[in-house]
Amino acid sequence: MTSIRVAALATLSLAAVPLAAGSQGHRKNINDASLAALDKWVAAVEAHAPGSVDASVVTVASWSHGDREDLNTGVELFLTALMGWTFNTDGNRAAQVIIERGRAAGKDFLKRAAVLHSDAAAYNDLLPQKEFSESKPRGREREELQVGRGATPMGLRYSEPIPPLLMEDRVILNQDGQILGHAVSTWNWPFARSLLDLLSAGSVRRIFSDGKPARATDPFVSAWYHATTAYMFARGFYADATPHLHHASMVLPDDPLAVFDRASYSEILGLPSQQALIPEPDIGQRARAGGEPSWKTPGSEPVVNIPAAGKTNAEAEDLFRRALTLDPSLVEARVRLARLLHVRGRRQEAAAELEVVFASKPVGVVAYYAHLFAGRVAESAGGRSEAAAHFTEASTLFPDAQSALLALSHHALLQADVPAAVAPVARLGARSANFDSDPWWKYDIAAGRDADVLLKQMWARVPR
Repeated sequence: MTSIRVAALATLSLAAVPLAAGSQGHRKNINDASLAALDKWVAAVEAHAPGSVDASVVTVASWSHGDREDLNTGVELFLTALMGWTFNTDGNRAAQVIIERGRAAGKDFLKRAAVLHSDAAAYNDLLPQKEFSESKPRGREREELQVGRGATPMGLRYSEPIPPLLMEDRVILNQDGQILGHAVSTWNWPFARSLLDLLSAGSVRRIFSDGKPARATDPFVSAWYHATTAYMFARGFYADATPHLHHASMVLPDDPLAVFDRASYSEILGLPSQQALIPEPDIGQRARAGGEPSWKTPGSEPVVNIPAAGKTNAEAEDLFRRALTLDPSLVEARVRLARLLHVRGRRQEAAAELEVVFASKPVGVVAYYAHLFAGRVAESAGGRSEAAAHFTEASTLFPDAQSALLALSHHALLQADVPAAVAPVARLGARSANFDSDPWWKYDIAAGRDADVLLKQMWARVPR
């Protein structure tokens, strides 16, 4: 299996990052190198074809920390001018030119730039992982991950405000439950988010207001977050999704798809594939103390920060309910809610939710999940014929799906019907080993199943 980035559930306390630092020293730092870096960035944004790995993506992906420091001194001023805000250049020629560039850009530039950097983040994922250097300044490392109870998968705390362009976090890599080590996450995601924040920034002179970004009002922001979150889910980049979804909770608090994605992420954290990453000593500590774990192994720094399934499932249930309140037509949210209710021992509630699901006549993968879960609920209630009917329907929808065939076999075995138990197993073959043959194998990527489609739809909305 491909290694994945470990998710984190933590409390975010991110200080407001000023667009224009405003100090005399900062203005003096804007020089010809700043202007050259800014012009290179603007040219890359203007030339980029959304969704393609073109020269603009390769250029951005190759920037060193030093390159980004040069850009950072000018980009704040450029964005200040783009937003129509004022800035005293004190006669600095390079600063005056940057202001002219910003005033000519227009707000659609922010969308094009955000897409360039999300495309660069995806391209960067294809490159060999960079090892994390312990010589990096401490302020640019992730600090200890703190467990929080909020209503969303949440982000990280930093010891000082770090401009999004200069963020260099480390993520933990694992494969099949084994921690492989650390890698440096791309700065492109936080920078892209900060650019879209400006679409709703109004007349204030900060990206964040009172420490939080303003609520998004442009529909493009919703499409971008849903598509990029689906990409992260599809690749198993849950560590990247942590701050991404936390930010979405602030800018899109009432967006049904954003809430659905947050609910799906909480559910993902409760699945065995993620729970297996919790250290065994920590599980024992939690059982004895009845509280939150330390997330440390003796004598070491924190290695992983995944709450217990009971916590993540409760949060997922709350968020799925909220998504359905915002948009009752989100059938998959109701299906996933039903699964959680059954897992949490509330069989009758699960059955009631599934009745609503079937009344809406679901199709495809969502219908498969609904029948698979309805079969489990019926089986646990002693409804033999009902359970068999649901498992049979699931198998009809996806004839080679192992999960439906094994469910049929197991159900027959419980009835001591050996021939009926053997028949579904006999149908397993080479096609059953195909990843696309069984929707259950993709359950843990949620919207990631549709990442390609969602990305193409989002790219089509980018202003030209």
